[in-house]
Amino acid sequence: MKIGIYGDSFGHAREREESAWYNLLDHDVTNFAHMGANFWYAYRTFLDNHNDFDLNIMFVTNWGRLNIPLLNQPHWPGIQQIDLALNSFDIDQRSKEILTSAHNYLFNVRNDQQEQDSHIALLAQLQQHDLLIIPCFPHDMSLAGDGFSMYDISLIDTVHYGIDKIDKNGKLLTSTWEPGERKELRACHMNNKNNLIFAHKINEWVNGGKFTMERDDFVTPSEPLEFYFERRL
Repeated sequence: MKIGIYGDSFGHAREREESAWYNLLDHDVTNFAHMGANFWYAYRTFLDNHNDFDLNIMFVTNWGRLNIPLLNQPHWPGIQQIDLALNSFDIDQRSKEILTSAHNYLFNVRNDQQEQDSHIALLAQLQQHDLLIIPCFPHDMSLAGDGFSMYDISLIDTVHYGIDKIDKNGKLLTSTWEPGERKELRACHMNNKNNLIFAHKINEWVNGGKFTMERDDFVTPSEPLEFYFERRL
């Protein structure tokens, strides 16, 4: 079975890729997902490639991300990542100019309702196709699904280690690490066991079963914090 994968870093690992769920599947996988990618990029990539595969999986990220093709790294999740790059010592002048323009657009120009409406319209077009759609974030961010998301799986680890704190409903309250301090060493923002569990769920879906995600399906990590996170000082 040939499977195409689209979306953001929940579908693409930069660290420990050998442990990533898509490398644990029993099928032929082509991965079009990219870290930080916006939904338009994932949607466009799906339209260009989905007919080449027996099955397709889309991770729907949050609305409002930027795709900036003028940069070597075109995928930007938001203003926080842009500002961190702008404060970097190794950024070249042209990239600095482009990212400054992106910052100013996000801060002064972007219409959030327009962004959300565009996101919803693309999602409606996507839902006309036969594929598995998985929300990356809660509904107010991904605008897809109404239950457990990939982000909720990710929080299992960060809450376990005391990096993040959540309320009784599982909503993030605060992070104890500052933006930019956290270097991610997990594959697809999940511990190794949860990557394996998630791969098993995808294999079951490929074989004709129903895909579901619930909090009790996943486990806390057994490794020390330093195995999955590095704190930048």
